[in-house]
Amino acid sequence: MKAWLSILAVQRCFPVMQKRLQEMETQSRHLESIAGKVPVLLEITTDEKERVNFMVRGEIDDMPEPHRQNHGDA
Repeated sequence: MKAWLSILAVQRCFPVMQKRLQEMETQSRHLESIAGKVPVLLEITTDEKERVNFMVRGEIDDMPEPHRQNHGDA
């Protein structure tokens, strides 16, 4: 029974996880393209991923304090 449930779970979950991965990769490429157009970020680093990190950190810093707190629930 355990093996059967495992196979069933993989068959149901794998396509969903693949779709989420593709969406994440698309969003990452989009953010990297945006980060490549911000002159200030281009001066900070040539690494695309690091520029995206700067953008994300800036957005987090702009959030109200109660929303920035990590409660470990996520």
